Amino acid sequence: MNLESDVGDPIAHASKGRWLLEKTEKIFTFGAVATSLNALLIQARAPSTIDLLSLDVEGAEIEVLKGIHHQRFRFKYLCIESRNIEKLAHYLASVGYALEEKLRCCDYLFASQASICRTDHLESGRQSIQHGA
Repeated sequence: MNLESDVGDPIAHASKGRWLLEKTEKIFTFGAVATSLNALLIQARAPSTIDLLSLDVEGAEIEVLKGIHHQRFRFKYLCIESRNIEKLAHYLASVGYALEEKLRCCDYLFASQASICRTDHLESGRQSIQHGA
């Protein structure tokens, strides 16, 4: 299967984490049945509007996002790790999301353009967190 990814060589990318393994842990390959996020949302009877989706799938973020029916399920905010922000922002703009903020190195916050909850509400939420509310 050929997935759209911002990681050129997934095996080499995964191998970079080898130093995190304990001496008794081993690397192995396995297969798994995959399903779309849309199917999972339907199966879970998720509401049509969801506050936040946080997505970090090691380069396959656009593939996951393509598996969502964006008119049926809408996220107020998306927090996504990406190594190719231009490509990600272009795709998300095509389904009604705009880049709000770069959070750190490769993490970005997008907001639904259809969402009532915009930056002013996000900012008040940040202030509440900072003040321990």
